[in-house]
Amino acid sequence: MANELVCIFNRKSRSDGDTDSTLSNHRTITTDLCRRIGVRYTESSTYEEILSGGTKFEERTELLRMMRDIEAGLYHAVVVVELQRLARSGHLSQMIADVLEKANCLIITPTQTYDLRNKEHRLMYDMVSSLGVYELKTTDNRMRDGYINKAKAGHYVSAQPPYGYDAVWDDFIKRKHRTLVPNDRAKYLQLMFQLAEEGYSLRDIKAELDGRGIMSSYGNKWYIRTIQHILNNKQYLGILVVRLTDKYTKEVSEIIETHNAFPALVSVERFIRVQLAIKGRLSGDMETRTRSRGLVRTILKDLVFCNVCNRKIGYTTSVKRKDVLVVKKCECGNRGVMESTLKEKFYQQLAFIEQYWREEWVRVLNGNIGSDTNDLEEKLADLESNKSKYTARLKKLSDGFLDGLFEKTEFLENKKAITDEVENINKSISEVKIQLNATDIESLNVQMESRFTVLDKIKDSADIKESNRLLKLIIERVYYQRESDKITLMIAPK
Repeated sequence: MANELVCIFNRKSRSDGDTDSTLSNHRTITTDLCRRIGVRYTESSTYEEILSGGTKFEERTELLRMMRDIEAGLYHAVVVVELQRLARSGHLSQMIADVLEKANCLIITPTQTYDLRNKEHRLMYDMVSSLGVYELKTTDNRMRDGYINKAKAGHYVSAQPPYGYDAVWDDFIKRKHRTLVPNDRAKYLQLMFQLAEEGYSLRDIKAELDGRGIMSSYGNKWYIRTIQHILNNKQYLGILVVRLTDKYTKEVSEIIETHNAFPALVSVERFIRVQLAIKGRLSGDMETRTRSRGLVRTILKDLVFCNVCNRKIGYTTSVKRKDVLVVKKCECGNRGVMESTLKEKFYQQLAFIEQYWREEWVRVLNGNIGSDTNDLEEKLADLESNKSKYTARLKKLSDGFLDGLFEKTEFLENKKAITDEVENINKSISEVKIQLNATDIESLNVQMESRFTVLDKIKDSADIKESNRLLKLIIERVYYQRESDKITLMIAPK
């Protein structure tokens, strides 16, 4: 072995602490070992990594480079501090062993030299590797349990804080509790919610932020998707939301929510109104999506739907008079009408809706809100019941797979469908819980006042685009149907 060329492999896990000191210690151990046993190494034959031993094979770039050089017959042996520095994945450990055995390359550690062509040495290598895999799984589980317990206790465990917050330690030395505190950008966050509540589109909000020179967290101009994510983020209610993912599928397996974990930047009432405003602009499937596009020629743009087939109804100009707007005939045969006639019928119907709202407001002020709360509680109970059914179905599916009743492909497809449905139910449960928190007299009073403020603005506005924006804040859809000369109009309020 004297004067043979060897390679040195040093790997430091990210959880080992000080990177430089750890790698420096490993370098000292491996180079001293090379000098002691009389083998050669060069700078180019030294490979180093800073990552977990359980990292995916394709991400182990330095290890892969070393393995290619070993396959090429460049080295007599690989020198490491311990076997587990090579890998902590059982599958990867065996792949490395097969390459080293085929190339007749030894493994040299301070305590043992392994010749993998020797069956006793291979057995010892496999046993030590198995212990490494067990230790890695134990460490991963312990870290995950700690992560979950911290999240449930209200500790902020994510790396990046939401826009408008800073993540800070209660004690910078001990670093036991990490929470969120509002920063200077909180006022811009509240501006986004204000604009969304007033019915402005995501594109309008982006234009307003960019126009004011307000940058994103990364110092860039805003993306519409980023703004949408912010407006849907329940953490601005002071709720810590942690999504746990499955280690293998990377799908969300559990959602942890801790209320009152840090100061809220948005009230529950405003958050609900913003969700309703967004829903009004982005409702339905791709065929009936009400995203506002193009020129606003009528106050009812994107609001009118066919009462027969539920398709969204568009507008066109009259054949005889280009200045006259006409409601298009629906694909199902529902006949069109003059836009002016439709608008007249709409205002008549809106007057009835306004009267109903005012009567409802009186009922709220008198404290009669029990029915609203009961409806939400019944809805929550139904959702919880459905969730239990899907959870039980998932357990039966898993048991059937273990008993050999399903092929792996069929099992994974069915599992994904069920977990997707459970995730949707969880979202609905969260929304209903937020609404339940908001069904007190004071909250409902604020909502009613806001509704009538919007109505007053609509009456005073002569701007078609502005009136359309305001209507979308209080109206979900307007259902239209024409039978001969009879026109039926139904307003579905939010």
